[in-house]
Amino acid sequence: MEKYNSKKVVYLPGWMDLVKLHKEFCGLEIWQKDIDYQEKIETEYLIGNSLGCHFALLNWEKNRNTKLILINPLIEKKSFLVWIWRWCKYFFSEGWRSVHPRKIFNFHNFFQALKKANLLLQRDYWDVLNKLPKEKVLIVKGGKDNFFCDQKLLTKFKSKNLPVLEIPQMGHLWKKKYLTYLEEYIK
Repeated sequence: MEKYNSKKVVYLPGWMDLVKLHKEFCGLEIWQKDIDYQEKIETEYLIGNSLGCHFALLNWEKNRNTKLILINPLIEKKSFLVWIWRWCKYFFSEGWRSVHPRKIFNFHNFFQALKKANLLLQRDYWDVLNKLPKEKVLIVKGGKDNFFCDQKLLTKFKSKNLPVLEIPQMGHLWKKKYLTYLEEYIK
């Protein structure tokens, strides 16, 4: 698949992920740079992955100018310790496969990203999802994501009639090969 230009798609990576590792997207390095979620992002589709979904939802709430694709969103407020516990379980199950030297060898960014993650996790995002028109959002849920975007959350999405695309062989970790599932939605 070709790289989408930034007028079409802007990608917001998950925690400690880097846009430069996703060559198919233009994006914002929200974990490495001090980017204000309130600044209007001029694009048609804003794709948030995992904790990047929180940034996307906050940006939409302020600007209401994009369609959102939320890949394995976390959405609900839980204590930071609960999220750390879930992250540990995820890491030892599938996350270790995503370890890349560019992600782990910048300790300044690690602490900056940890602080930003903590801030984003202190809010429940159902209020924003309830305001979003159904035709402006797609939730992509990995069928094997049992740590963050789990079956309980999937049931809540469906009870609110939110459009959900479940990819059975996908875990929490997003892979380029899953883009084929989004081609019908990104027009």
